[in-house]
Amino acid sequence: EVPMLFRGDLVGVLAVTEFSATTRKFSDADVRLLSLFAGNVASAVHNARLFDETRRRLAQLEAVNRLSTRLRETQTLDEMLPIILQEIQVFLDATSTTIWLYDPIRDELVQAGQLDFPRIETGVKRTQGIAGKVFSTGEMHISRNFKEDPLTSEALRKAVPDQLGGVCVPVRAAHQIIGALFVSVQQPREISARETDPLMILAEIAGNAIHRARLNAQTAQRLQHLTVLRTIDTAISSSLDLNVTLNVMLDQMTGELGMDAADVLLLDAHTHALEFVAGRGFRNSGVRRQRVRLGEGHAGRVALERRVVHIP
Repeated sequence: EVPMLFRGDLVGVLAVTEFSATTRKFSDADVRLLSLFAGNVASAVHNARLFDETRRRLAQLEAVNRLSTRLRETQTLDEMLPIILQEIQVFLDATSTTIWLYDPIRDELVQAGQLDFPRIETGVKRTQGIAGKVFSTGEMHISRNFKEDPLTSEALRKAVPDQLGGVCVPVRAAHQIIGALFVSVQQPREISARETDPLMILAEIAGNAIHRARLNAQTAQRLQHLTVLRTIDTAISSSLDLNVTLNVMLDQMTGELGMDAADVLLLDAHTHALEFVAGRGFRNSGVRRQRVRLGEGHAGRVALERRVVHIP
């Protein structure tokens, strides 16, 4: 047995063995010959590894470039998520991909997109399940079987397909974690450590793109709100007719802001009741006959308590 050395670094060991009954004895000449072979094999192994590493890094760079290029051509989250999931699934030759994003209003992680995986409507708290652990700690989680994983939320376990393992990595953007990305593979295959490094890079690119899309959407929404407010303000300033003002306001709310229906109830100081004066989007005329006492129903509570009431 002789060491396989390449420029002084150990690559492995080359051994020859006699199994049959023999009187042969290995000599120094055998050692010298085997050492020559070991040197050649070490060089071949080094070159093969170098080629494999170069090819792997080239594939990573191509995946990063392709994902970045495709995401630059999109503006909305609905356009981005399918691209992110598809590119990562193809790059890792995965069975399915899923992305969960944090919703601060619900204080939950919700499934924002999935590819070749069941649609899950139930959200999970930011400290629960695999997604919650990854989101709260910022550390990846590798699982041999998601369905049997002790960390999997019981509310979601039935929805997880059998024989799927893989990895869940945090989705980062602007120095914060905004969600979790699942990459699943069919057993007995497992995600290797070499595959998680480029996955983290791709997840961060995806996170930054999602953050950009959200900022764009928020900016557009704020501009739209300002436009609506300006239109309503102009109507108030230019007309003394209450019906005209209310109609402009309701048109802006249901049209420009994309609401399905809206109405206005005004307080009658003599009867202390709220009466319908204008509305849009309702499918029957019953709403026009509304007469609500203070404290009754949602509108009555809002008027009596003078605070916003949100009805899910």
